Amino acid sequence: MSHSEGIIGTLDEAVETLAAEARELYLDRHVPVLDAPPSPLSFYREYVSPNKPVLIRNGLQHWTANNKWTPQYLREKIGGCVVTVAVTPNGYADAITDGKFVMPEERRMEMSNFLDIMEHPDQHSGVFYIQKQNSNFTDEFREIIGDVESDIPWGTEAFGSLPDAVNFWMGDTRAVTSMHKDPYENLYCVVRGSKTFMLIPPTDAAFVPYETYQAAKFIERDGEFQIEEDVDTGEVPWIAVNPLNPDLSLYPEFGKARGVEVTVREGEILYLPSLWFHHVRQSHGCIAVDFWYDMQFDIKYNYYNFLQNVNSQRPLPSTPSSFANHERCVYIHGRKMAKLVQGPTRFTHPEWTTSNLTHYANAESERAAAERLVEESKRLSEETAKRTEKTQRDVSKKLEQRIDDIKYWKKELDDKLANLVTEIDSLIAFKARVEKALEATAEPLHIAKQCLLNREKRTSIDLVHDDVQKQLIKEVETIEGVQALLNRTLEQTTEQIRLNRKSKYQLEKDLKDKFSALSIDEYCAELRNNSHGLKFKDGAAKIEANSVCPEDWQDFSDANILKAERERQSSVELRTLIDGILQQTSNDMRKQCSDVNVAFNKRISETKDTKSKLEDHLNKIVGQIKEAEENISRLKKAIDDKVLPMQLAQTRLDTRTNRPNVELCRDPVQYRLIEEVGEIESSVAQLQARLKQTEDSLKGLIRNQLALEEDIGVKANTLFIDEVECMGMRKSINIQNF
Repeated sequence: MSHSEGIIGTLDEAVETLAAEARELYLDRHVPVLDAPPSPLSFYREYVSPNKPVLIRNGLQHWTANNKWTPQYLREKIGGCVVTVAVTPNGYADAITDGKFVMPEERRMEMSNFLDIMEHPDQHSGVFYIQKQNSNFTDEFREIIGDVESDIPWGTEAFGSLPDAVNFWMGDTRAVTSMHKDPYENLYCVVRGSKTFMLIPPTDAAFVPYETYQAAKFIERDGEFQIEEDVDTGEVPWIAVNPLNPDLSLYPEFGKARGVEVTVREGEILYLPSLWFHHVRQSHGCIAVDFWYDMQFDIKYNYYNFLQNVNSQRPLPSTPSSFANHERCVYIHGRKMAKLVQGPTRFTHPEWTTSNLTHYANAESERAAAERLVEESKRLSEETAKRTEKTQRDVSKKLEQRIDDIKYWKKELDDKLANLVTEIDSLIAFKARVEKALEATAEPLHIAKQCLLNREKRTSIDLVHDDVQKQLIKEVETIEGVQALLNRTLEQTTEQIRLNRKSKYQLEKDLKDKFSALSIDEYCAELRNNSHGLKFKDGAAKIEANSVCPEDWQDFSDANILKAERERQSSVELRTLIDGILQQTSNDMRKQCSDVNVAFNKRISETKDTKSKLEDHLNKIVGQIKEAEENISRLKKAIDDKVLPMQLAQTRLDTRTNRPNVELCRDPVQYRLIEEVGEIESSVAQLQARLKQTEDSLKGLIRNQLALEEDIGVKANTLFIDEVECMGMRKSINIQNF
């Protein structure tokens, strides 16, 4: 085996060891899944820093796009907007077709037309896909930008910058993204449907074959797609295999790559690290938005380029491995780099002489340069001494200015803190007033409700929904409304006190930091070159990563002061509102209490007057009953008085029937006796009829007597309830101003 072949073999082993160790040490066999968005720190530590993908669920629940982005909604909002659509005959855009790197035909069309094509893809030639990757979401979809966030907050904080681009993706299930890599940190968010990613880590880059292809474009003419070479673009290096169906006979090295597949569904986010190879498929009509953040061109990027350079020195099995034209090559042995050493070269005598003369000249030149260096060093020492003194004076001056700035802001914070503390105490006192006012409403409400319960004990006709009842119900509603208002005011006051205390805490924390900074800077200002304790501090001359600029420092304290002032002003306005509420509620309750009392007094007076009139009528009825009873006695006596005259008349008539013979004459006496009997019978009948009428009248009078007595009892019960029970309780109501 030749030396060259040995180097190549070592390179092969090295890249295979790199890929194997990466899989063993930190890469997962499956993409890890999080059930909730991570904190920026854990996201950076666990995934960004080690360059590992992760699937995040429940990270887009707050996006309104989740519910809104239906075809109907998109038609209504952006149906008339013109968007850029990639069109291909086979769904492969930016991919290898017929030995060329073929890009899609880009068409400008209204979004409504694109949605029609998505609904009936079989009725159109070609595969349509919105995939323009130049932040097309912010350029072409501005009408629906508000449906999603402008960035992913925890991602932005972890990456340390806002997204460089935000892209909108939507297309046919036949649209496939060929395998490639991007120099971006990608947060890929699926809103509708699903996307399936085939991922290969950068540590397997040595196994991913690239070839150079002539650039071309798809062009549709007369319903047929043609491929036209793009002469301006020229040749393009691109991945030569389809990871779903690789030709391992041509590219056997690809069989050593270990990909991982992950499906991203609705509402999920895939973190796709920079430089990871990825191949993408999707469901029909899938909608996604991804956020591209610039990658850090740090040591990881340098290592990746190093791996690419090393890989370029090891020809793939399909490439002849000849080193005939190489004077040197690099190989990896352990962790060291070495050169391929060649044999010594023979020189001529003139070359030897020339070499000596060159050494003489170089020595003289070096001596003169050293002499100049001594003089320049002296001058440099003087200049640096002056510059150092000037710099120290400037630093001392800037320290004094900084101390003045800190003292100024410390005084501002002290003043604002004192005002806020006073306001907190005042608001706490107002809160106590509200609590007392709320507590004072309990007794009037209880009395009003008890009055309503007592008045339910009224009976018969007096159980009426009178003005007193209406005013009592209104009083209950008024007091309950006052309680609800005071409870809301109490909650608002408690919340404002919390906000005030929060601002107070922030001011105190800022003051504490200002005090510490002031002490440190005053100590630094007092230090001199001969001060005790001076020593070297490795790495001190740096800007801390978590430090802020003076504008941010000033804005921080200014924001704390402004926030504290806003809360203090809100507290003052709330105290004014509380004053008005307490006064108004007291007035409302006092007025309603007065209205109820007036209604009670009026009702009591009305009831007493009615009771008095009923009693007068009862007295008259009683007198009339007595008179009716006397009349009945008289009538009965009159009827009894007619018995003897009737007996006398009938006896005379009966006796005269005994007259003999012709003496039985119908003389005037006979007629008169008969008339007498009739008159007496008529009189008795009249007297009996009148007696019956009088007895009926007596019954009616007695019924009225009972009704009046019952009604008078009802009125007496009502008076007891209203005057004694209710008004007796209501005398204890004392509505005060708090």
